[in-house]
Amino acid sequence: MSTDALRLYVSAVDEAFGEDVAFAQINKIYGKVDSEGYIERHNLSVRMTNRRLTRLTNAFSKKIENHVAAVALGYFAYNFIKD
Repeated sequence: MSTDALRLYVSAVDEAFGEDVAFAQINKIYGKVDSEGYIERHNLSVRMTNRRLTRLTNAFSKKIENHVAAVALGYFAYNFIKD
């Protein structure tokens, strides 16, 4: 389980799950970073334009071959067709 860096989560997770969970906190540092923001924006754009990357839709790929083909077409359309 992972959460943001709120200190209250440490005791809450410990009380709720005890030793039955692996727990980590993600501490993001905001500011000027080389390309991290661009990567996050790219990942969001890819997820929003290719619905196969969302599990809770009818378009979710059950076979890896179909998933690879859909992702390849999505990248092609995003990089070469979209203005």
